Amino acid sequence: RAGARIIAGGTRVILVEGNYVLLDAEGWRDLSPLFDVTVMVRADEAVLEARLRERWARFDAAAMTEKMDGNDLPNMRLVLRSSLPAHYVLDTDAGTADAES
Repeated sequence: RAGARIIAGGTRVILVEGNYVLLDAEGWRDLSPLFDVTVMVRADEAVLEARLRERWARFDAAAMTEKMDGNDLPNMRLVLRSSLPAHYVLDTDAGTADAES
């Protein structure tokens, strides 16, 4: 929403990104029919956790733990375990892209 803009009627392609857009949960799953092509950018939980720790490295240990355990790790696990299948999956820890359907 922060970057929301009016989309011109003649626009042919709209790219939507976000952790929850494929979430299999009320409200979110209703978006699925609106997408012509979906891509899940995926990595192993350990890889994602290491990337998050690197992102928050400037925080002190207590603040990092609060950020990771209170928000980032639970959200990561929810998205990895509860998302609808994507048309394509890009495995970023393996360096390969696989078609899922």
